[in-house]
Amino acid sequence: MKRLGIIILILVGFALVAALYVTKTKAQSVQKNMERLQSELKHEQSAIRVLEAEIAHLQNPARLSELAQTHLELGPTKAAQMITLDELVVRVPVKAEDAP
Repeated sequence: MKRLGIIILILVGFALVAALYVTKTKAQSVQKNMERLQSELKHEQSAIRVLEAEIAHLQNPARLSELAQTHLELGPTKAAQMITLDELVVRVPVKAEDAP
């Protein structure tokens, strides 16, 4: 009877060691995966910061104004370019709808 108890305890001990080994390897795997994901996250955050800086540069009003003047020959609106609503109606006559 004592032998059977000792054998059972040894088998339970081996089972516990095996369970501990499996748990440890799974935990290490999860840890490596988490470290990889954190590294990817840092890389993506860095890329986002670079893109935000590029957007800020591209949307800079002074830069856009310079580009507009250089390539589009645009400038500030002159008083002669302004028209009133009455002048607009004269320039673009309203078409009367044809009755069927």
